[in-house]
Amino acid sequence: MWMFVPTLERFWGTARFYRFVAITSLVATAVGCGFGYLIGDLRTAMSGLDPFIYAAFVAFGIVYARQPVQFFGVLPLTGRQLMYGILAFLVLSILLSQRWTHGVAYAAAMLAAAILTSKRWSPALVWKRWRIARARARLTVMSGGKARSSPPRDEHKWLN
Repeated sequence: MWMFVPTLERFWGTARFYRFVAITSLVATAVGCGFGYLIGDLRTAMSGLDPFIYAAFVAFGIVYARQPVQFFGVLPLTGRQLMYGILAFLVLSILLSQRWTHGVAYAAAMLAAAILTSKRWSPALVWKRWRIARARARLTVMSGGKARSSPPRDEHKWLN
């Protein structure tokens, strides 16, 4: 965590990073509690920064996909390979421990991280596209003004 989280904070800035922490943690808590309520597992506690940590791995894998990373200083990986390895370890851990509520919460946090860091589904980009479309709908091109004519000839172009 100490390797990837400060890198994301430097890349996004502190305000956007705190927004990322809050959104992924709240989404994981809400989805995990809702899923626990649906399956009747009301004793599972959904708190802490575990969902955020896994979401940070996904965000690092998306933002720094080709960045070389030394896993424990021994195994050379890229950011994307590290993300897939952590996801495989998490899935295996959830399957073996059968903590389904935690698995759903972690998956929700990682999906929120993928949406927040994606250039295709980012809420900020959707908002900007909507504002541009709204502005274009209100603006019109007016006809009028000076008619376009041929450019003036420069007779002295080739004189020294």
